[in-house]
Amino acid sequence: MSHFVISIPSSTEEEHQLALDEVSHFSKTDLGRPGAGPWTCRLLDEPAITHTFDQLSHKYSFGKTDSVTFQPCSLDFWHSQDRVVVSPWNLPGGPWQFNAVFDGHLNNHTVNYVSQHLPLKIRTALEQELNAQDGNVHPDRISQILRDAVISLDECICARVQQLFPLETLETLPQKTIREVLSKHPEVLVATCGTTALLSLSDPSERHLWVVNLGDSYAVFGESTDNIYWTGRLLNPLHDGHSEAEVDRIRNEHPFESEVIKDNRVLGFLEPTRAFGNAWLKLPVAYSTYLFPHLVKDWISPTRFGGYSTRLKSPPYISAQPDVFYVSISPSTPSFLVLASDGLAAVDRAHDLSLSDRASRWARIVGRCVQKKVFTGGATHVNDNENLAAALLRVTLGSSSEHEEEGEEGRKRLSELMTVEMDRPWMDDTSVTVQRFFHGL
Repeated sequence: MSHFVISIPSSTEEEHQLALDEVSHFSKTDLGRPGAGPWTCRLLDEPAITHTFDQLSHKYSFGKTDSVTFQPCSLDFWHSQDRVVVSPWNLPGGPWQFNAVFDGHLNNHTVNYVSQHLPLKIRTALEQELNAQDGNVHPDRISQILRDAVISLDECICARVQQLFPLETLETLPQKTIREVLSKHPEVLVATCGTTALLSLSDPSERHLWVVNLGDSYAVFGESTDNIYWTGRLLNPLHDGHSEAEVDRIRNEHPFESEVIKDNRVLGFLEPTRAFGNAWLKLPVAYSTYLFPHLVKDWISPTRFGGYSTRLKSPPYISAQPDVFYVSISPSTPSFLVLASDGLAAVDRAHDLSLSDRASRWARIVGRCVQKKVFTGGATHVNDNENLAAALLRVTLGSSSEHEEEGEEGRKRLSELMTVEMDRPWMDDTSVTVQRFFHGL
C-alpha cells in the first residue's frame, strides 16, 4: 500500500504576522445580554463603520422627508417586516405629503397588503372630499376620513375570511375543502398575521398635520423657538401591553379571563394591543378551532398556536380603532415630525428613559443634526449631511447622549450590532422617517 506524504513548509515570520492581522479584528460579544452567547463579531474602525452602516441602511429622501430602514441580519430566510411609505400626493389645491411606518409581525402578508392599500384608500377618500368641498375641508373631517380608512380596511381583511368560510359551516367543513379554498384564495393569509401602522398627512400649506396611530410605534414632534434649543413631545400613546390604559381597557372588556394580559402581551402572545389583521384574535372562537390550525405553516407552529388558542374565550382581543391627532404648525417655528417603529426604542443606547424623555432625546438629536446641516453647513458626527432619519438611527445606536460623539464604546457597539454572526435576527426591524416643516429646514 502506497503512502503519500505532503510536506507543508513552515510559514515565514511575515506570513505568520499577516495571518494574525487577518483575524485581529475578530472578537466575541454577548450583545449586552449577560449569560448569552458569546457570538463572533468584527470590531470596525472608521471609515469601515460608516461604510458598513450605509450598506445596511436602506435610505430614501424626497422633498423634506428622509427615511431609513435597518435590519443587519442578512440571512436568506429573514427579511425585514417593516415597510416605509413616503408619498407626495398631487391633489386639488396643491401637493399633500403622506408618510407611514408599518411594522409587520409573524410574516409579510398583512404588512404588504396594508402598506399598499391603506395609502390608496386614504388618498381616494381625501380627493373626493376636496373636490366636493372645493378644497375647504375642516380638519375634523380629515381626521374622520383617516379613522374610517383604517377601520374599514381591517374590516375588509376579516370579512374576507368570513365570506369564504361562513361561521355556520366551519364545524362540518372538510379539510380538503379548506385546502381547496385556500389554494384559490391565498389572500386569506393576509388575515393570519398583522401589522401596526403609524402615518402622517400634511396639507400643501404645511400648517396642518394629522397623525394616525394603530400600535406601538412612536410619533415625535420636535420644534425650536430660537433655532438652538429643541423640544420634543410624543404625540401618541403606545398601544401595547406596557400601557396601563390599554391593559385596563382589555381587562375591562374581558373581566373573567385571568390570562387576557400575560407577560405584557395579549394572551401572552402579541405585544401590540391594536393592529391590522390577527383575525384569529378578533373573529369568533370557532375560527381558531376549525380554520386557523390549517393556516399556521409560515407564521406560527401548530404546537404554539394550540397553546395560545386554548386561552381564547371571548374575541375580539385586538382592536383596529386608531388614535388620530391634529397638530397646528406655526409657519415661523422650525419643526419636524419623527415616525419610528418600536425597533428604534429597542436599540436606543440610552436605556430606561420614560416615553417623554425618549421623545425629548430624539428631538434634540435631530435638532442638533438640523443645525449642523442647515445653519452651519457642517457635517454631523455621523457623517450624513442629507438623511436625518439615518442620523437619528446612528446616534441612538452608538451614543447614550445626543451631546456626545460615539466614542470607543459606541463604535464597539455599532460594530457588534452590524457584524455579529448569528443564525437568527438579533435586533428588531427598525424604520424611521423625519419630515421637516420649516422652509429653512
